Amino acid sequence: MTSGLDKLQEASVAVERMREELSVMEAELAVASEKAHKILEEVTLRAEEAETIKEEVEKVRDKAQVLVNDIAKDKLLAEEKLEAARPALEEAENALNTIKPAHIATIRKLGRPPHLIMRIMDCVLLLFQRRLQPVRPDPLVASPKPSWSDSLKMMASTTFLLSLQNFPKDTINDEMVELLEPYFDMEDYDLDTAKRVCGDVAGLLSWTRAMAVFFGINKEVLPLKVCIGSRGNTSSFVHIRIFFTFLSVMYQICCLLHGKNKYHYVDKYATSPVWETVSCMRKSKKH
Repeated sequence: MTSGLDKLQEASVAVERMREELSVMEAELAVASEKAHKILEEVTLRAEEAETIKEEVEKVRDKAQVLVNDIAKDKLLAEEKLEAARPALEEAENALNTIKPAHIATIRKLGRPPHLIMRIMDCVLLLFQRRLQPVRPDPLVASPKPSWSDSLKMMASTTFLLSLQNFPKDTINDEMVELLEPYFDMEDYDLDTAKRVCGDVAGLLSWTRAMAVFFGINKEVLPLKVCIGSRGNTSSFVHIRIFFTFLSVMYQICCLLHGKNKYHYVDKYATSPVWETVSCMRKSKKH
């Protein structure tokens, strides 16, 4: 009987010890549950933020794609229009290639250059927006008196031919072409006459006419070029926004993955034998 009482006493002590351990484990469980709840809230918040940023990236990307498509469309239209001017430009380029520095030097040395040469050079002055002499009638030809002294100054430059080859064609405007028209309308302002009268520098006449032809086409293209440039700047800005938004998304994803790791840790802890033991003991205590 004494042995039985001793065993009951030992059992009571064991039960009391288990109750104490249970109290400690329940406290730990409460802390773990609170942490798990906070982590799950954080994961949910990160997921929502990542989804919001993803939607923003898609909106910005779609906007950029629309801009890119519009730019490509305008660029194609501009190229198609400029293609019409290609024959005249190629003819002018080939004509300029026939002119050598020695030819220019010869023209400059002429005491009484042919009137057509002086008028061709007037047209070159107009295209380069150089100063011309005040308009006054020429006593020899029914035209304004050429500004030959200004032409000589321009031809004296060692880069004269290079400036012709690299002429900024987009600078031509309506006023310049309007001033050229009286010269173009003269009966002798044609290539055949220029070849006969001007020899090796006749290519300058072809060049002046080609610039006017180019302007007639380019004035329809210039607004497209401006639009393409403006949209190109906007597109660059949009792509920068996409880049930085992408970085933001990657940061959020890293945070989200970090949160998921915590969640997996909680999930693993919740399914562990310790958790199950504590849960069973809590249920037994309630009963």
